[in-house]
Amino acid sequence: MNSIIPFKKNIIFKTQINEITDISLSHDYKVLDDIIEGEFYLSGTYKMTEASLIEEDFYYNIPFSIAISERIDKNTINLKLESFEYKINGDTLSLNVNLNMEAEEIKEEKENRNIIDDIKEGIEEKLGLNDNKDEEKKDDVKNEIEDNTIIEEKEANVNEVKTELNDNTIDGLLSTIDESKSYITYKVHIFREGDSVESISQKYNVSIEDIKEYNDINTINIGDKILVPYIYNE
Repeated sequence: MNSIIPFKKNIIFKTQINEITDISLSHDYKVLDDIIEGEFYLSGTYKMTEASLIEEDFYYNIPFSIAISERIDKNTINLKLESFEYKINGDTLSLNVNLNMEAEEIKEEKENRNIIDDIKEGIEEKLGLNDNKDEEKKDDVKNEIEDNTIIEEKEANVNEVKTELNDNTIDGLLSTIDESKSYITYKVHIFREGDSVESISQKYNVSIEDIKEYNDINTINIGDKILVPYIYNE
């Protein structure tokens, strides 16, 4: 990666500056733990007035510092002078410098591991199965993990069914079920045109009283959902 780093510095001379007749800029630096410390060496000659025949010498050390990002490999840093320019105003020289920093970024190594393998390794380690001597126990552990996964999936499916029933506006019909009865299964019937409590009773082979127990038949309209109990044992 390459980065251009700008610096600005106003340097006040001991006299007025009419003309810079010669100028040079160099730099030096050292890389520390989290910073680069360095200096610019500015030197040259100038005339104080337009009519001056004598040129005055100047020399200035200008310190600088650059913070190093944690993503940069400091062993690969190379700091070069890209360009510089200046302007004079009275006794002041305004210096603009661009440094070019070349460096490589640190590549983070990420280890991708299978979650199931991690779980199995942890269980095997606790049970002392890391020596490959008891393959039967390892298989038991593996089967236990898979069985628990199946149970969790079945429980998740049950919850999905319950949520779906709620979303279909059964509106708490299941909460009215009397657990002392011998019913174990319930059917949701959508009341359609031509339906009656009697026809529903005959269709599902349940008594009208059982249907009335779980539904308010006086307020049933076409499209309403009716909870019909299946009798497991009378």
